[in-house]
Amino acid sequence: MTDINKYMRRVVDGQFREAQWQHLSPAERLNACQQLENRLAAERNAAPRRVYPKRMNGQTFGYQHGNGIYINAHLLERNAFLTDRGYVPIPAAGWQTYDTICHEDLHGLQEDMRTGQ
Repeated sequence: MTDINKYMRRVVDGQFREAQWQHLSPAERLNACQQLENRLAAERNAAPRRVYPKRMNGQTFGYQHGNGIYINAHLLERNAFLTDRGYVPIPAAGWQTYDTICHEDLHGLQEDMRTGQ
């Protein structure tokens, strides 16, 4: 890994640290998610999927479908799930979001392997 790649990894990953995440706007959080997906895809020489915010009810972080990764918009906006009891805060929301993008990116890789892309 080159020095610039190491630097970019620290910058992108650092955005998900709670001290940093709490100060990001929802648009900046979405951008951090896209940057992470771009890096994960580049590491395996693949096209990145587009990361979209989507309002989801219940305790769903996100999902992957086709060329998209859909992240719970309430997570980006409020660090919370919207349930029938109202908003439920998510501990370590930045790292949970990071984990969700990595997890859904792997589902995308599985789909690519299955479809021969």
